[in-house]
Amino acid sequence: MNRQNRADAVDREMATRLLPDVALTALAGWWSLNALTYADGTPGAHTIRYTPGRWTQITP
Repeated sequence: MNRQNRADAVDREMATRLLPDVALTALAGWWSLNALTYADGTPGAHTIRYTPGRWTQITP
């Protein structure tokens, strides 16, 4: 099993597990705050570091 297959297996497993109530409550609060902060759909000024060489072997 290669690295991508292992990552896919983790994704499948995590998709079957429900979040605990405390996490859902925290997520709802975070979502509400961000919905107001970014109401126009723009994330504001920020920088994303991107190193192409680290992504060349990743396929869809």
